[in-house]
Amino acid sequence: MTVIIGGHRGSGCTDSPHAQNIGQVKPPENTLESIELAIKNGAKLIEVDAVQTADNHLVVIHSNALSNHVFGHQSSESDIGFVADHTLEDLQQFKVGPQGTHTIPTLREVLDLCKDVALNIEIKDVKGTDTAKFTAGKPTLVDLLADEIAEHPGSIIVSSFSIWDLVAMKERLPDVPRAQLFETVKKDERPIYGDDCPDDSWYRMFNVANVLEAIRRADVQYVHPCIDSMHEEVVALCEQYNLSINTWALHENLPAQMHEQIATAVNLCKEHGVQLSIITDYVPEMLELIPQISLDIEGVSRLMGLDEGPSL
Repeated sequence: MTVIIGGHRGSGCTDSPHAQNIGQVKPPENTLESIELAIKNGAKLIEVDAVQTADNHLVVIHSNALSNHVFGHQSSESDIGFVADHTLEDLQQFKVGPQGTHTIPTLREVLDLCKDVALNIEIKDVKGTDTAKFTAGKPTLVDLLADEIAEHPGSIIVSSFSIWDLVAMKERLPDVPRAQLFETVKKDERPIYGDDCPDDSWYRMFNVANVLEAIRRADVQYVHPCIDSMHEEVVALCEQYNLSINTWALHENLPAQMHEQIATAVNLCKEHGVQLSIITDYVPEMLELIPQISLDIEGVSRLMGLDEGPSL
C-alpha cells in the first residue's frame, strides 16, 4: 500500500500559539510560498482553507478572524475584524504570518499553483462576524467554490465539518469528491456556523453513525478524522463503502512522537484495504518516518489516480 503524504495549510500551521512558541521557520500557513515548499518537499496532496470575502471572492486563510493571522500592531480583533467584512482589495493590503511578510492569496492563485498535485479545499465558516451564512440574493461560499473549481484541470477534494456544505456541493458539482471532517472528541454544543444554520452543522465524532449519515446525505468519498480517532469499527465501515481516509495529524507533535498512532492507522488501513493519506505539518519528517514503520504492505495508491508516495 502506498501512503500519500499531504501538506496541512501548505507546509504546516505557523499561526497557532504552539507554532509561534517553538519559533517555526516556515513560510506562513496558507500562502503560495508555503504551498510551493510543501510540493518541493514531496507532498502529493495540499490542504487549504477557503473563506468568502464581503465582495464574494474566495481567499485562502484558516480563520475568518483576521487577528488570528495578522500579527503585530494590527492584531486586535476590533482593529481589523473578519475576512467576511472586508473586500478582496482591503484584504490584499494586510500582511500575514508572525513576521507580517506575506499576502493572503486568492483561491484562484492556489488552484493555478496546484495543477499537478491533489488539492483539498476545506469550506470555512463565518463565525465571529455579523455576516449571515445564508443571505437572500448573495451567493454562498459553496456557490463561489463550485464556480471556481468547475473548470480546474487538477484533482480536487472538497471537505467540511458541515454536512450541509457537502450536500450543497453534491448538488452543484456531483462529480467533485467530497470529504466529511470529524473531530477527535465530542464537543459541547458548538455549531460550526451560527444560529441561522440547520442543526446538522455541529462538530461530529468519528463513529459509525456519523460516517453512515455522511454517506447517506452527502454521498462522501472520503472521511477526514484526526489520527487519534482511528479505530477498527469505522475503518471496517470505510472498507465496506469504499471510502478513502485522509487523516490529519496534530501540529503539536512531530511524526516521531506520533509513531504509535501512525502505525495504528497504517495497520488498520492495510488490514481493511482502505487507502490512507496523512495530512501533516511536517511533510519531510513524515516522508522519512513512514518507510521506517516495518510493516509488510504492498499495493498502489487509489487517491485521485496518484501512485507516488512512500511505500510500505
